[in-house]
This record gives sequence, structure tokens and C-alpha cells, in this order.
Amino acid sequence: MGRGCFCGCSNAVVGVLNAGIMAISLMVLGLWAWKAGGDLSTVCDQFLQAPLLLLGASLFAVSLLGIIGACCRASCILWLYLAVTFFLILAVSCFTALAFVVTNKGAAAAVSGHGVGEFRLGDYSGWLRRMVTHAGHWEKIESCLKDAKVCGGPLHALPLDPSAFYKTTLSPTQSGCCNPPAGCHRKGRQFPVLSDDGDCERWRNEPERLCFGCNSCKAGVLANLQAEWKFLAIFNLGLLALLVLVYSVGCCAVRSGRRDSYKRYWRSQRPT
Repeated sequence: MGRGCFCGCSNAVVGVLNAGIMAISLMVLGLWAWKAGGDLSTVCDQFLQAPLLLLGASLFAVSLLGIIGACCRASCILWLYLAVTFFLILAVSCFTALAFVVTNKGAAAAVSGHGVGEFRLGDYSGWLRRMVTHAGHWEKIESCLKDAKVCGGPLHALPLDPSAFYKTTLSPTQSGCCNPPAGCHRKGRQFPVLSDDGDCERWRNEPERLCFGCNSCKAGVLANLQAEWKFLAIFNLGLLALLVLVYSVGCCAVRSGRRDSYKRYWRSQRPT
């Protein structure tokens, strides 16, 4: 009696926990749909779309198996659920480790006397840099940034004095793409080259050019991308804890159900 009740309780807990995982999967898929739905986000945030879609779909499939197996008390479905969950835990663990590895670098150096950061490509992992700076990728990102008017509004109408840039709180992308290079000094409309990366030569005080071709602009985009990956890595840590808990309860439910099946079988073999 006690074991049968424990088996029932285990299946109920499996069902409830997987209902929670299904809700999380729907939120992840909703975030993916939101990023993929906009004209600009399709290009600008393309690097997270595939991981979000894969994660959301996998969580939904696993939770569906768990709910069906728990409600129907179907041992074969629960075994399949445990196998898929185990591989999902491994995959999420590997992705989380990768996300932490590629985001362990990168920090904006504060420009003395101002509230903006100076971003450099060398501050980020080579893997992230290749994702952004690849010629085909950067052309799309640069076009997206211009279409999104990240340097629009008051940034377009700035006077020649670059100090106006520093009076506004800028995002990493704005700081890198809209701001005159911090290592250059303006004399009229010309920037003498005082740095080795060539950003001083690339800067133009024109709304369609600014510093979109600068390495600092790519580094600013990398700063945003790194922040998103770091958030996803932290989210995955909590998700891993939940998946391990659900997996443990699922193993308990399968083991209890198997004992209950053996018990019923041997009872049926007793002579009447």
C-alpha cells in the first residue's frame, strides 16, 4: 500500500514539475519568436536565435514526454523520457560551459573624465570575435545598425565638439559606433591617427558613416552579444538544477513503478 502510494506520488510530482518545464519552454520559444519576428532583430540578434529555438523545442518535447508518461503511468514512455532528459542535461551542461568560457573576457575601459566605455576587439574571445567580425556577418549587422538608427535622434545633430557624446549615457553599441574614437583628438574636421587600429581614419562626422566601420563598433556589438550569452548561461544554471531534480524524481517514479509491477506479477502467480 505504501509503495503504491509512493509510486503515485512520484508520478504526480513528475507531472507537476514537467508542467513547469513546459511553461519555461513556452517562454523560451516566445522569446525566440519575438527576436525572429522583428525586421531588425532577425539580423541583429541572429546569433541567439538558433540556441533559443533548440532549447525551447527540446524542453517542450521532454516535458511533454514526462507529462504523458506520468499521467498514463506508461513505463516505456517514462524510460524514453529519462533517456532524452539525460542527454538534454549533458547538452545544456556543455552549452553552459561554452557560454561561460567565451564570456569570461571583455570589459570596457573607462574613458578618463567621461561616462562612456572604450571597447576593444582584443578584450573578447576569438570565437565570439569570429561570429561578429566575419565579413558576411558584419555587413548584415552594420546594415541593421544603420536601419535601426542606433545613432539617431540627438546623436545625429551633435556639434563638432565630441564632448557632447560624453554627456549622454550610451549603450556599448552607441559608444563604439557613434562616438568619435577616444584615442583621437579632433582638429576641425580631421582626426590625426594616434592609434594602431585605424579607427581614427575610419571615423567620419556623417550620420551614415560615423564609426560603423570601426573596430570599436564591432567591439561594442560584441559587448551586447556577450551580455546576452552570459545571461543565457546563468539562466541555464538554474535550468540544469531543475532538470536534475526532475530527472531524479523520474528515476524514482520508474523504479517505484517497476517494483509495483513486480509485486502485481508475483501476486498473480500465487495459487488461488
